[in-house]
Amino acid sequence: MEKLENLLLSPTALFRDAIRAIDSSRSKIALVVDESRRLLGTVTDGDERRGILDGRPVTEAITLIMNPKPTVGRAGESTKKLLSRMKAKSLRHIPVLDAEGRLVGLETLEGLSHDTG
Repeated sequence: MEKLENLLLSPTALFRDAIRAIDSSRSKIALVVDESRRLLGTVTDGDERRGILDGRPVTEAITLIMNPKPTVGRAGESTKKLLSRMKAKSLRHIPVLDAEGRLVGLETLEGLSHDTG
């Protein structure tokens, strides 16, 4: 399993930082968090492609291309519930947050499918 820390970016990161993080990860997602590890947004390889096609410079702030309202799961939610939400929205990843909105994990469609299969 990939370390969550390898996927984290600060809100001051640049578009190019997200490209590097996503390129070097198996998960193909970057998670933008504040200093308290509260989730601010996500950046996927699809967000990167759209940014490139829109002509966004790689020196632009990551906050301008991130999804600021990603679908999330809650700590303690059942695998079945998470998987159902992901399938309904055609998601490959779902960040998992605690009651205070802090990132505690990242579930993947592949990982959850193996858990139930």
